[in-house]
Amino acid sequence: MASPRPSLTAPRSATQYLLRGPGFLRPVERSGSGDDDAGMRNVLLIVVDCLRADRVIGPRSCRTPVLDQLGSSAAVYAQAIASTPVTTPSFATLLTGCYPPRHGVRALRGYKLGSLPTLGEMLKARGFRAHAEVTGPLLPQVGLDRGFDEYVFRETTHDAGHWWRGIGDRLRALPSPWFALIHVWDLHRPRQVHPECDTRAYGRTRYDRAMSSLDRELEGLLDAAAPDDVVVLTGRRSSGIAGTLFSPTTRAGSSRHGAARGPSRGRTRGWCAPPTWGTGSTSSTS
Repeated sequence: MASPRPSLTAPRSATQYLLRGPGFLRPVERSGSGDDDAGMRNVLLIVVDCLRADRVIGPRSCRTPVLDQLGSSAAVYAQAIASTPVTTPSFATLLTGCYPPRHGVRALRGYKLGSLPTLGEMLKARGFRAHAEVTGPLLPQVGLDRGFDEYVFRETTHDAGHWWRGIGDRLRALPSPWFALIHVWDLHRPRQVHPECDTRAYGRTRYDRAMSSLDRELEGLLDAAAPDDVVVLTGRRSSGIAGTLFSPTTRAGSSRHGAARGPSRGRTRGWCAPPTWGTGSTSSTS
């Protein structure tokens, strides 16, 4: 399968895959329809903070049947590189297709997105309802909210279970065509682990058990997308585990805010990102 390799001037971001690469504008626009709205596919972009490639590809102790099923029907990009290990500039790159010196967001806090068009703005201009649900440092003041009709920020201390129970219904209520950016925090410290997954049967480390727990939650989120929607699953960056600074699978150093490299999968239902899955979509693990 194709392995996206970013150049020095143009990183391979979700923006490029979705807006310029094969599999976005063609899959997003259904053929044979005279109605503009009826001819556009919904787009679901899921970004999982701290998602590791070696926990979704190859031998591992966590249980991820939902992601495994997605990967089996998706386009998988086996190598993808985040532009930065820090959440805020990494998201700015994901939504603009540009490196931090150009988009202007250079650190976790204290910077604001420049005047570059964002993925939300571009899709809204094409008639999409743009909806985002984010957390961590992605406050509206950063400027990543541009183009979104709703930009819902939740604190990291928010009840994750309550949020997961409602996200599917909120997406189903959106008028088509819609673009939804969903930022998932469950793998970030402190990891979110379901009580029933908190045994060695679901993973050797707390990260592995959080991964098994997240896989269960993703099922309801993915069910909110119709079979022909574009779904993109990707990681923002990877995460260090128990002091380990190197992952053979991701082939990159990984620390609390370390750089990360990894596989991607995509499906037209839809997946695209670093590492990424896809069927009309792509997903990635950092």
